[in-house]
Amino acid sequence: MPKLWIGDKMYSAEAEVRDYCEKLETKIAELEAELEKHRWIPVSESLPKKIKEFFRSDVCFVSDGNEVWVAAYNFSAFYWQCPSNDITHWKPINKP
Repeated sequence: MPKLWIGDKMYSAEAEVRDYCEKLETKIAELEAELEKHRWIPVSESLPKKIKEFFRSDVCFVSDGNEVWVAAYNFSAFYWQCPSNDITHWKPINKP
């Protein structure tokens, strides 16, 4: 029966290799889901959630493609509270 070495572990059957590949696919899916939590969100897709009593969003990272700021979106005046008028993406600030 042929033997397959992956790293320092020897696999001697197709089932073991298949199991190893399934574990890798599961781990890749977990990492992709984690990466999705930290992506930059296009403003064309959505805006941050509004804080009801203030008519603005919570602070988040924003970018115009060249620079990054910490800002909030003002829902009553429809603008980002930052130096740029051309914000294209935003990202939540992950709080501990």
